[in-house]
Amino acid sequence: MRDAAHALRAAVNLDPRDLDLVNERVLGLAADALRVVRAMAQAGELSPLPSPTADRLPGLIHDFAPNITGTWIGSDDPLRRYANELIGAAERYAASDPKTVSGSAQRRLSELLRVVGLAAYRPKV
Repeated sequence: MRDAAHALRAAVNLDPRDLDLVNERVLGLAADALRVVRAMAQAGELSPLPSPTADRLPGLIHDFAPNITGTWIGSDDPLRRYANELIGAAERYAASDPKTVSGSAQRRLSELLRVVGLAAYRPKV
């Protein structure tokens, strides 16, 4: 997750910015987040939550990362602001300590689903 977040940050900081590369990095970060969610489910960390199948994913995003579509994105550089939201969630997940409250399975799942949700509901920039 941390490497994918850094790759997205680097793509956004390129001058001139390559939007195809940014899109690729957004999808890569979301794919990493989904892999971690699936690994957490297979390890039993999400019990008693429902298994994160494709059908259940929108509901899980709604429950654990609400207001994705209402995330305010500044107008000065909307792509950078959007990427910062994604990167922030990925870095909070990567820095979480499972031995603390902030590193609980539900908290980590929330950050992961925020990444997936933001990637799915990318604003027009």
